[in-house]
Amino acid sequence: MIQGLGERLKSCREKSGLSQRTVADKLCVSAGLVSDYENGHRTPSAEKLVRLADIYNCSIDFLVGRNRSNDIYIVNSSKLKDEEKEAIAHLIDTFTKDR
Repeated sequence: MIQGLGERLKSCREKSGLSQRTVADKLCVSAGLVSDYENGHRTPSAEKLVRLADIYNCSIDFLVGRNRSNDIYIVNSSKLKDEEKEAIAHLIDTFTKDR
């Protein structure tokens, strides 16, 4: 079992306002299995971890404890002009360069 995985899964589910039954339905598994994940009795497969990260809008690294922060920013850039995308990329580079 991955240290702390169950606690992070439960915390993410609660912050998302979802029941174990709802998560189970999204994963196509039983609510008991979701409970087992959260209580550390079972470990989700890689496929289920990917799906859980999608459901909770977080990274897999956060779920497995490789990243302490659940900060994830997703931007739909499909409607931006190329020069707007470049400006955003430049801002991100500027703010993260020294970190």
